[in-house]
This record gives sequence, C-alpha cells and structure tokens, in this order.
Amino acid sequence: MTFSWSIFFVFLFLYRCFVSIIAQSSVQELGDASLYQRGGRTVGSGFSALLYEGQSFNVSAFRHIGTHVTESIGTLLSIAGGGNAYLTNLGFQTIAFVGLVKLLMSVEPSIRRWLALVLILPSFNFWTSIASKEALVTLCICMILANYVRMQKLQKVRIISLAIFSILLALLKPHYFIAVAYLFGATVLAQRFRQRGVVALSAAVMSLAMLYPIATFLDKQARVIATHFRVSDNTLTREIYFVHELDILFKAPYGMFQSFFGPTVSEAVSGTLAMMSFIESLFLVGLLLMMILHRFWDIRAFEAIIGSVTLFWILFVTYPFGIMNPGSAVRYRSGYLVLVVFVVIFVFVRGFNEREKTTRSSMKTPALAE
Repeated sequence: MTFSWSIFFVFLFLYRCFVSIIAQSSVQELGDASLYQRGGRTVGSGFSALLYEGQSFNVSAFRHIGTHVTESIGTLLSIAGGGNAYLTNLGFQTIAFVGLVKLLMSVEPSIRRWLALVLILPSFNFWTSIASKEALVTLCICMILANYVRMQKLQKVRIISLAIFSILLALLKPHYFIAVAYLFGATVLAQRFRQRGVVALSAAVMSLAMLYPIATFLDKQARVIATHFRVSDNTLTREIYFVHELDILFKAPYGMFQSFFGPTVSEAVSGTLAMMSFIESLFLVGLLLMMILHRFWDIRAFEAIIGSVTLFWILFVTYPFGIMNPGSAVRYRSGYLVLVVFVVIFVFVRGFNEREKTTRSSMKTPALAE
C-alpha cells in the first residue's frame, strides 16, 4: 500500500464516519436502521429463527433470514457501543469499509482509481454507513470480488473466505447471488477452453433460459414486492408498474434502467434532494457509459458476453425494488453498486488494458535472427 493510498483510505474512513453521523442526525427515518440499531435479538435466538424458518424454503422466510442475521449483528454492535445508535452505525460502516479496502487493494492502481472515484458517491456512502443490510452486502460483494480478482490473476482463491461471504450474501440478498454465480461460473468455463466466446455465449444462453420456467414465479414475487409500497406513507410515488401478467419481463428494459438511475427529470425538479440524486445518477451513468464506449470495438467477445449478462442479472432481479419510488431506487442501488462498477471496470476495461500490455510487450521484443 503506497502512502498516497494510505491517505485516501484515511480520508474515506473519516468521510464515511461523517456521512454516518450526519445521516443519523438529520434524517428521522433511515429505512430499517432503527430496527438493527436497537438490537434486542440475541444471536442465538436469531439463528434459531433462521434455522426454523429455513425449513419452509419459501421466499418470504428466506428474506426474513437475512433480517435475522442483520439484527444479530446489530445486537452485537449495539452491546459493544453501549446502545448508542451513532456507534452502532459506525460499526456497520466499518464492516463495509473493510470490504471496500480489500477490494480496492486487490486490483491494480489504474483500476483502483476508477473504483475509488465511484465509491465516494454520497448516496452509496449514506446507505452503507448506517445500520443496514446494504453495509453487510457491500462487505460480502467486495470480498467475493476480491477472490474473483485473484482468480483472474491466476492466484490461489481463498476458498474459505469465498464460501463464507457467498453464503452470507445468499442469506442477505439471495437474488444477488444469481449474477455473482454466473460471473464466476462463466469465467471459469471460458478460461478452460480456447473458444472462449462460444463457451461464454453457451453459458449465457443456459443462464437466460432460466427466465422461461421461472417467469410466472418472478412475476408473482414482483407483485408481492409492490404491495409493500403505499401511498399513505409516500413510499409509492409512481403508478403501479406491474399490471398485466409477465410485466416483469415485458417492462424490464425501462424498469432496469430507471431503477438503477433513480429519479426521472420531472421528479428531479420537485426538490433539492431529488435534484442532487438526479445529478449524481447522471454522473454515475455517464462515467460507466464512457468507460464501456471508450474502446468498445476492441473488446473481446467472451468479455462482452460475461460482462453484459452479469449486468443483466443484477439489474433484472433488483429493479422491482426500485421502480416504485426514486428514493428506494437510490437506496437499493447502493447494495449492488459495487458489483455493477466492478463489472464495467474490471471485466470490460481491464480486458483492454491487459490486451494493450501484451501488444506493447510483443512490439518491444526484438525479432529473432534468421
């Protein structure tokens, strides 16, 4: 770790602590933060409920498992902080921070700068610096992706670490796991064959083929999610999105984009916070598009396929949570933002960098004498 990056990490830690304190001081309701700050659930009872509800194997119970895990961690942090909500928040912030440092230090400095630029966005730090599932999910995704980097560099993957954080991610956000599993699976398969593009395409087709048999199930789940948004508490600020059967498929293209972006133009002019979120989203999307299009025509087929399908899965499974409300969209985006940015920078951009290095190296190699 160079001195300059040491300074950056000190800045990032203090910046996130400041955001955490400001969030607790200025916002009355921080999602489910108060639930996790109070603690109250013993770790033993939390995991007992986890095992009990896990026996039913339904989506609702599985979602509660992640809540139990987060409550249990909140209990430990609350006890350590003497029940102080600010200190509990800082505990969750530190958990996410450890993951961010691990991921940033796993990649080369040229990529690290781009990741760092995106990961200082206010909304991301806001929702991952308080008592929330997003903070824990950030740690899990960062640790998983750090192992992915090791795999790409042909270094030994830390199997125990990968297994622990994969299981925790599956408990907290099981729908995120589809994108992560595809990213790892397709990459491993592509690396084992010479025709990487064909292998990646085959893996993509098999992956996307799952949409057909589970379409009805996904549609029902999207409607269940929609029932949690209500006009009375201002969580439903848009028209109901899922009206007809299989709308989750037919309305996916727009829904995926808007859920990731957040507020529309008309919503942005309604208030200062909405406008700030809109400007932040413009910067984020513009930066990601710039990185993708910078050398779009040089990208290798298997990289484009793996990157695109991974992005599809993470955006597709998350858009029902953010399409109903721009504030919810920005909040839920913070949970999977690291994965999106990593895929764009590491899978797309890094591929170009490695290709250029190989080309420059071969050009500098003197020709053999005849």
